Amino acid sequence: MAKATTQIEKRVLSQAEQDARSLSELISAVAQHKDALIVFLDIIGELHASGALEIVQGALKNRQAIGAIGLDQLNKSGAQNLIKNSMSTLQFLGKLDPVKMETMLTSVAAGVEHAVQPADEEPKQSVGLLKLMQQLRDPEVSASLMMLMRFLRGMGEAKQQE
Repeated sequence: MAKATTQIEKRVLSQAEQDARSLSELISAVAQHKDALIVFLDIIGELHASGALEIVQGALKNRQAIGAIGLDQLNKSGAQNLIKNSMSTLQFLGKLDPVKMETMLTSVAAGVEHAVQPADEEPKQSVGLLKLMQQLRDPEVSASLMMLMRFLRGMGEAKQQE
């Protein structure tokens, strides 16, 4: 009959064996990710050449002073309003349909381009009531006015619901 095992001896690696195992794992990982490491080293080289690494290093070394300056700026009057307004603007933009917003901004850009045409392309004219009435028959002017009126109606409805 076999003798019962009453004690298990765990083999503890020496520091040299642990270092050798770690080095072997590291070499294996480098070989496995060679292409990614080459790209990463190229990026680091470009950052160093542009001086960006030195900027980041300086910012990290002076992080406490930079943090203190940042907090001082946040404590100035108006900073909280700026942050709140920025958040409100981001929430507002998140509610808008991107396709409709693109259509609206494209129309605004075209309107701005048309409005600032050089003076020599369009003779200076005074705008009288008759001229305004004639412009209302223009389909482009009519479409713009209808868009503006729908915008004002929607804004008014939202204002009344407050």
